[in-house]
Amino acid sequence: MRICMIGKYPPIQGGVSARNYHMAHALAKRGHQVHVVTNAREVELPWRLLMRQEDWDLCEADYGEGSVRVSWTAPMDMSQRFIPRNNPSVTKLASLALAAHKETPFDLIHSFYLEPYGVAGHVVAQALDLPHIVKTAGSDAGKLWHHSQFEPLYDHILSSADLFIASGSVAKRAIDHGIDPRRIVASRGFQLATDLFCPDGDELDLNKVIATALETEGAAFKDLCWGSFRGDRPYVGVYGKLGERKGSFALLDALARARADGADIGLVAMAHGHPDIEVKFRRAREDRGLTDHVLQIPFLPHWRVPSFIRSCLAVCCLEQDFPIMIHNPIVTQEVMSCGGCLIAATELLNKHTQTRQLVSGVNCVAIRDVNDTDELSAALIAAAGDPQKTAAIGARARNYAERFDPGMAFAARSEDLFTRTAKMRPAPPLSDNEAISTSGSVSLTQMALSLLDPATREACLAALSCKSETPEWVAEILGWIQNSGSMAGRAIETVKTAVELDSAIRTVKASAASRDAKAPNDRDPIFRTGNGWVLEDGDLLDLFPLCETGVRLLEFDVQVAPFISARQPADLPGAPETGASHLAVLPLGADQNAVLQLDQETARFLQQCNGNKSARDIAAGLGISAASDLANLAGRLMFLLMEDVLVFRPAVR
Repeated sequence: MRICMIGKYPPIQGGVSARNYHMAHALAKRGHQVHVVTNAREVELPWRLLMRQEDWDLCEADYGEGSVRVSWTAPMDMSQRFIPRNNPSVTKLASLALAAHKETPFDLIHSFYLEPYGVAGHVVAQALDLPHIVKTAGSDAGKLWHHSQFEPLYDHILSSADLFIASGSVAKRAIDHGIDPRRIVASRGFQLATDLFCPDGDELDLNKVIATALETEGAAFKDLCWGSFRGDRPYVGVYGKLGERKGSFALLDALARARADGADIGLVAMAHGHPDIEVKFRRAREDRGLTDHVLQIPFLPHWRVPSFIRSCLAVCCLEQDFPIMIHNPIVTQEVMSCGGCLIAATELLNKHTQTRQLVSGVNCVAIRDVNDTDELSAALIAAAGDPQKTAAIGARARNYAERFDPGMAFAARSEDLFTRTAKMRPAPPLSDNEAISTSGSVSLTQMALSLLDPATREACLAALSCKSETPEWVAEILGWIQNSGSMAGRAIETVKTAVELDSAIRTVKASAASRDAKAPNDRDPIFRTGNGWVLEDGDLLDLFPLCETGVRLLEFDVQVAPFISARQPADLPGAPETGASHLAVLPLGADQNAVLQLDQETARFLQQCNGNKSARDIAAGLGISAASDLANLAGRLMFLLMEDVLVFRPAVR
């Protein structure tokens, strides 16, 4: 397929530019010809990346049948002037796309970010009668779309597009504005190139960066290098835009406090802001006596960001109270994927799709309030005071990233989305049976009912009064099966076991929902080890474990593993095997539970976890004392901590 992508691209700084770059090259590696149309060369300082010649060379590439080519708009000059003065970005972008199509026709237009790219993409798609897929970011959907002089046109563009990639509040707003829901497909996130963002690789040489800045483009970047610090001591890093709500000034306060308390630590900021913010930030460094301990460098291409992360003792991402709630920087993902120790605001960490597996002091360091100088400086002091512990947090962060970030999986989804959209022309919008969605899972009870002969199944369903797929519905089915006496059908014991298991798990969910309605739990699950940092699994043995609120331990006299793993009726066993089995059930949001299978020893241990004894004391009471057995137990405790089954207290309260 030949795809025209209109959007931000290097040398523009920021997440949208990085996403477009990865998207273009990932699709090209899959055999597609991608033509990027961008005004990126026109980007002004300080939002312009410091590009070496080898960085420019990476913008285009050939990958066998696939390739990436870029058409750049020309910078504004006298030949483009008219009154009142304005940069005709939409016209230039649309013209370049039309010219490229004339040379080799496109199959599809994809624009990312409404202004000016979505507007230009709409013009091109309408002119060429091509499918148009639109995606928004944070500031365009959260700010520009709300502007009275932008909103009518944006509504029209989104209504005209073949697909609008959006989720949550953005998708809801689109529907409220009259956009056909069948034209909206959920945004399923973005995965990093984990071969690039990884622990292995070079570290950034600060002196070389400064030398390059002084030599590049007539030393235009000279003023973006500020401060005499050169990395002669461990340093934390921060990158992105400067601002009050980015935690930039809070970080300077915390650094000054940490240094006053004896921490030998510096700061390297690959961060910039508008002129007034830039002046304020530099003045704040001087006022706090940090000129010799802080270095500010230009933005670097995102493929050089991993080397920056690796060079840092820890990396801070302190965005808090950000006015655009849907804004979700990928900085946290990048740092964790590189095995860096991430010090981040809980506001950002809670935007992760797998927040439940984030634990402060284990695979990240969460800051409740970045403006609390004591809290933030304590994190900096701890990072500088025990580099081994800091590195251990980074290693677990990488494990988290590997588990939940399959590495460019979005490219396959995007390819499927683009291909199907192109093939559907000329009959948009998506029909109900063609909408791109994921079907819901089949419940254990549904699978069990399918094993009954038709007459028995119909008799069972006819006797029910509750709404289907509710806990009450499953309980009714279980009662009917238990009271029906002789039943015809295959594997009746399998049917009974499946429904009993489903009923038990659903009862946990219903019980938790009832409890939470009466007494909502406002505890932040990220802080499951208090404020301490965990160096090794064995550190948990000296803490006091407590089963998470809502967790229920279930015991059965049959082996339930084949039932838990079943995804279709054929997966269910012919008959359940006898033998005790144990489950830990943790209610999640919506109608979901986390169900963990436990061995008998772990189940016995969890039964003793009431927060009144250390894990080591509980183990001793169960006869677990050998070093190898304690090590195995510590590993299981870390797993249960990461799965949010256990919380740990430093002492009895």
